[in-house]
Amino acid sequence: MNNNGANSTGSNNDQHGAETTIKAFTSALFFNTAVGAGIFVAFLFVRHWSKKIYQPRTYLVTKDIRSPPLPPGAFSWITASFKVKDTELLEKVGLDAYMFLRFLRMSA
Repeated sequence: MNNNGANSTGSNNDQHGAETTIKAFTSALFFNTAVGAGIFVAFLFVRHWSKKIYQPRTYLVTKDIRSPPLPPGAFSWITASFKVKDTELLEKVGLDAYMFLRFLRMSA
């Protein structure tokens, strides 16, 4: 028996497996990116219609702990969340939400 034939067949299978893995990764990447983008776009629309869920502290609580309403616009909430001062955030939303938002800021 010749070892060369066995090695060439094995390396061919390894190359085919690598191509399959790359194709699987790229297809999963595109699919998950499309799903994530779809959910993000849905959030951009739904957050204006459902303020009871996405902005309850702008009108459901007493005036002393009420958050200011977000400016209009699709992406205005991103800049507004980075502009709020930490002391104001801690007073209005509490320690748990403050720590969660600090973690999100650190990640960005």
